[in-house]
Amino acid sequence: MGSFDEYPPHLRALLEKVAEAGYRDILLDEEAGNRFLYDTMASSSDPTLREIGEQLRDGALDMRQLAASDYYRETLNGGLANLATLDPEQMAEDLDRALAGQEAATAEDDSADEHREREDTPPGRDRS
Repeated sequence: MGSFDEYPPHLRALLEKVAEAGYRDILLDEEAGNRFLYDTMASSSDPTLREIGEQLRDGALDMRQLAASDYYRETLNGGLANLATLDPEQMAEDLDRALAGQEAATAEDDSADEHREREDTPPGRDRS
């Protein structure tokens, strides 16, 4: 479906991890990515981001109109400044930890389900 070959290695590694976590379509499909972005903005606790997201999602605002608004541009520039401070390598490490925790929780759930099945199966009966 696509790759991240055009990105520098440190970003490529992070994007691959995010894709493996279930977000490949959002990263590689512009329409799916926009929908995700607009929905995320529309659910923001920041009222201006929420307004922007709702309007973009609902088609009441397009990117040209967004860029023409000094107020909206100021809001988005503040967010971009915050993004500039993020460390992609730290984000990749955080993602690894989160995925490892998620895998451990899934394994625990699976183990508990198997234990319950064994307890619920009468002696001499096959569980299949």
